[in-house]
Amino acid sequence: MARKKKGTSTSRICAVVIILVLAGTLLMNILFILSATSRGTYQEKEPKEYDDWFHNIPQMSIAPAAQYWKNEKESSLSREGNGLLSVSQSKYLDLEVFSSKENVSITINGKKRVDISEMLLRGMNVVVLNEVTGAVMSSRWFDTYESQEDSGYLKEFLTSLKNGRIICFAVKDEASFSLSKNTRMYIKSLGSVYINQLKWRGMWAFIVQRLGNRNIVYGESLQDAPDHNQWGRPVKLHTTVKLVAENIVNCEWEDSNATKRRREFCEKYEGYNYVCNCDNPLSLDFDPVPFRDNSRLRLPVAVMAGNRPSYLLRMLLSLRNVEGLDPSLVTVFIDGFYDEPASVAKLFQLQVEHHAGSGRLNSRICQVKWVGGCGEGRL
Repeated sequence: MARKKKGTSTSRICAVVIILVLAGTLLMNILFILSATSRGTYQEKEPKEYDDWFHNIPQMSIAPAAQYWKNEKESSLSREGNGLLSVSQSKYLDLEVFSSKENVSITINGKKRVDISEMLLRGMNVVVLNEVTGAVMSSRWFDTYESQEDSGYLKEFLTSLKNGRIICFAVKDEASFSLSKNTRMYIKSLGSVYINQLKWRGMWAFIVQRLGNRNIVYGESLQDAPDHNQWGRPVKLHTTVKLVAENIVNCEWEDSNATKRRREFCEKYEGYNYVCNCDNPLSLDFDPVPFRDNSRLRLPVAVMAGNRPSYLLRMLLSLRNVEGLDPSLVTVFIDGFYDEPASVAKLFQLQVEHHAGSGRLNSRICQVKWVGGCGEGRL
């Protein structure tokens, strides 16, 4: 009889425990549903967008798009009615910069000039426009998500730009993780208000021009990511930029064939500080020192290049230090029909060959066709 009571008591305890567990589970489910509903309602709200078109920055002159004019007789910006030319009298650019997880683009006067491509990858994309013609002088991307080295290259690139250039920034996917404090501070010095607020998977676009000692900010926009697992909403920045009559900086180099090549290159492309430096430009002589007996190695050298002209320049500068190299046997093979890397090679009067690329991105295959003493083949 005692055993029966003991068994009944144990059964009741088990039943109570089961009921408590079920009640606890039910309570947790209810709390989870309420939490999810609340979070869903929050995420349905429009993420806060930070737009800054006319913000005031100490010691910087900021003017509305298509509403500024630097009077040649004055050091300040004049408004329409005080020397400002109307849109019909002046040359303007209609610019739209787009930043998103999947794509970045810049549209100039209604024509999309930069879109999805193998050169527009994750990180910070920078497009530089000529202040006189509006032509694209440089289109670079820096993987400031993964590479701190790229963050340093970004700052180096920005500091190399000539005064007057129109600079457009756009984030693709993620650009904040390895973006260094020094690089952020430099972009802030250009007039950015939100670069220090750019966080994980945030989208950001910024258009600025430095005229003399002024920074003219045409627009800036930031979209924060709702949470760690999502991306910020796409950012679209639309503005108008007034072109100037002549280049802000004109270098006075000595007359020579090398200077002619340099001037043609620097009028078309940007971001080559050592080549286009006004005071102490890089020598364009590609003449490695010969061997001690004044001979050179008769060995053909094939340089493989894609559409990374700055990388090609670094490689060629290293190559010209190779003792005994015969420059007449150096050929740069470009994987695709890209003008800028070809122009870099021609700066040093090297032979250039183009060929159609096979594949895209990491699957790209570089092919070289050569003719040698034993016939024709592929490398």
